[in-house]
Amino acid sequence: MKIEELIGDLLLRTNCVVIPDFGGFISNTKPAYIDYSKRVVRPPTKSVTFNRHLTNNDGLLVSEYARLKQLDYLASSADIARFVSITKGKLTKGKRITFEKVGYLYRDTGGNLCFEQDRFFNLLMEAYGMGSVQFVPANSITSVSEPSTKIESAQNTPVTPIVPIKKNNQFNRIAKYAAAAALLPVVFYSFWIPSHTDVLKSGVLYTEDFNPLKTGGEAIYLKKEVADISINRVENEVDSFGSLVSSLPESVSVISFELNEDTFIPVRVRKETPSTPTSSNKSGYHLIVGCFGEKSNAENLVNVLNERGLQAQIIDVHNGLHRVSAQQGGSKNELFEARETLNNMGYSSWFLKR
Repeated sequence: MKIEELIGDLLLRTNCVVIPDFGGFISNTKPAYIDYSKRVVRPPTKSVTFNRHLTNNDGLLVSEYARLKQLDYLASSADIARFVSITKGKLTKGKRITFEKVGYLYRDTGGNLCFEQDRFFNLLMEAYGMGSVQFVPANSITSVSEPSTKIESAQNTPVTPIVPIKKNNQFNRIAKYAAAAALLPVVFYSFWIPSHTDVLKSGVLYTEDFNPLKTGGEAIYLKKEVADISINRVENEVDSFGSLVSSLPESVSVISFELNEDTFIPVRVRKETPSTPTSSNKSGYHLIVGCFGEKSNAENLVNVLNERGLQAQIIDVHNGLHRVSAQQGGSKNELFEARETLNNMGYSSWFLKR
């Protein structure tokens, strides 16, 4: 809570609040009174004045501020002294200092310190909930029977009797029926249009949708014409597709088959893996030098090894990999010389028994 707000709360409970080294606010109870000029009864209230000579610290403001902020007495005094210094600086610059529920301080053109009380807040706790009461003076009320007395006193003035006019209830009944008749179509179409049309799906409303007597057209079955495809044409297309697949490179696995001008079907190409030559030594050993997913890479290695005098070949495809054998033999001892050649070329190898 700010110090400006705390001063107003303290004046609700006490009659004097002193700000050390600045001044004090003094309140006096003012009884209820009648404001005849405005014809209002005012409730009792507190009249607040500011005395700049009340500068001695009575401890009330410092103690309450320390309790709310949970500070010690010295820290609370320091905060209030800082507030006083800032407030004096603002007043020197001609600014107005507002104390909530109390009023505001300012300096006039002559440099004098002035205080004006808040006119909208009552600091008297006993008058809580009371407000001003408007009254009407008794002399402003005129007698109702006075005009009739004046009429009776006039001898030569004929008196016209006042006949009460009965309100025509027939017009009200007609208005109710007309309103009901205008509302009935709105209620009817509110249920008819969503339940008998597709306006909720399409978002389009046609004028014929407002006709409840409209019947939907009967469903007509239209036979779809299918183009006649001869057997010879199918066979020709199959042959052309087969030749197309055989001419594709090995890296292509899916092609688009044209069914017609607007439709293309993705077709996965399945190619038969050609059988690879195997060693005539079926029960011997192979010196495996590499495994390749691409057959072309395996063939390139076979060519390189054969140029160095080895008997390299692709022996099989194992788990999708082409295994390259650099040399074949009946035992491991026969392959040591070939393995030494591979080591000199920078290739590692391992033995496979078939």
